[in-house]
Amino acid sequence: VALDFNAHAAGTFKKNMPSTEVIIGDITDDDTKERVIALSRERGVNMIIGGPPCQGFSMKGKKLGLNDPRNFLFREYLNIVTALQPDIFVIENVKSLLSTSAGWFKNEIVSSIRSLGYEVEFGVLNAADFGVPQTRCRAIFICSKIGHVPLPVSMGSTVTVRDAIEDLSYLNSGEGEFEQPYSTTPTSEYQVMMRDGSSQLYNHKASKHKDIAIEKLSLIPPEKG
Repeated sequence: VALDFNAHAAGTFKKNMPSTEVIIGDITDDDTKERVIALSRERGVNMIIGGPPCQGFSMKGKKLGLNDPRNFLFREYLNIVTALQPDIFVIENVKSLLSTSAGWFKNEIVSSIRSLGYEVEFGVLNAADFGVPQTRCRAIFICSKIGHVPLPVSMGSTVTVRDAIEDLSYLNSGEGEFEQPYSTTPTSEYQVMMRDGSSQLYNHKASKHKDIAIEKLSLIPPEKG
């Protein structure tokens, strides 16, 4: 069972997880919440994974802290936890959640989780440590009532951007198509994995830049901004 407020995100999720009952709605809406709970009980859900909205905690946002109502939507998440009593649940958010409002939200989340009878382990994990070719740090709370569950440890090796996309077509400004054949062979295990089951390359189209923009881009030294 899955819930998202954004219809496009929900559609993408359904495409990748066709057996999932995907609900499009607002978690604060009572009818939506009851439907999620009823379907989850019907399907025997015993684990919940979710990311309450992160915009209010993001370094790029207005950082309103206690004055941003979105920052309190973790309580709606915990309301569903309370109703379903899963064995394990996971909360994911941007790492600045841990420090926003001098740690008030972190402390409130942890104390709320413990009051529900769950052990909680939390910290910051980097997606690059787990095979994703991107430096992406997130605050993770792993909560369990069937014994302590530690945060996972790094796989010890990273996948670089070169590992991930060196095999894609080399495009100039404005080139590329929605669907096109691969023009190169894979050069890494990651590329082989990404091509599995796909004979065509999709969504690889370069933006159309003005000449002055191309000239400026040409002046950027390799590996620099």
